[in-house]
Amino acid sequence: EVGQLAEENARLTDEVGQLAEELEAALAVTCGPTPGPTQGPTLEPTPGPKNACGQPCVPIVLSEKLTQDYNVKKDTCVDVVGDLSKERFRISIPGPGPTCAKVTVKSTGRIRLISVAGTNAEIVVDGELDVLSVLPTAVGAKVTNRGSAVGGGPVSLFEYTVAGSDITVSFPGVAEITVDNRQAGEEVGTPIKVMCYGDELDVPWCCGDDDTVNRCPVLN
Repeated sequence: EVGQLAEENARLTDEVGQLAEELEAALAVTCGPTPGPTQGPTLEPTPGPKNACGQPCVPIVLSEKLTQDYNVKKDTCVDVVGDLSKERFRISIPGPGPTCAKVTVKSTGRIRLISVAGTNAEIVVDGELDVLSVLPTAVGAKVTNRGSAVGGGPVSLFEYTVAGSDITVSFPGVAEITVDNRQAGEEVGTPIKVMCYGDELDVPWCCGDDDTVNRCPVLN
């Protein structure tokens, strides 16, 4: 009888130990913070369009032919996406005075003439543009050219400011750059420099890569 009691006691001890292990396992599963959903990588918001002064803007899209010259309003952005080259109307950034306006000729865009008179303006050419005139009052202009003239050949860029604009030509762009910033009584103007395919060049110059630069006329 004593032996039976010992066996029963041992059996109960084993059951208690087993229950303790099961309880510990259960607590290990259920205790602690509830796992949340798997977090994916944090995506940075895509920056929207900005004007020449770095302020957000909603681009005005020009896709149809112009019926008259188009004046770009202060602080706005204009995207040329269509063929506007059939009529010889111009896009103008008026001046003098601050404008912060930005004009972008998209890869599908074609336009004959853009002129800049206001300060702190920006022109980006990825499509086709015949002539860009940066007038004497257009101080602080920034020009980026990766395009060509309508139908091919260099964009004709005329620079009239004394200090010169921030001009960059990069692949596959090509540009013929002419400077005339002479002041009253001067026979020779102030030299300026442009960035051409990563190199700083004096102007006048024809800027393009090895395949496109031969499309520029001979400069005397």
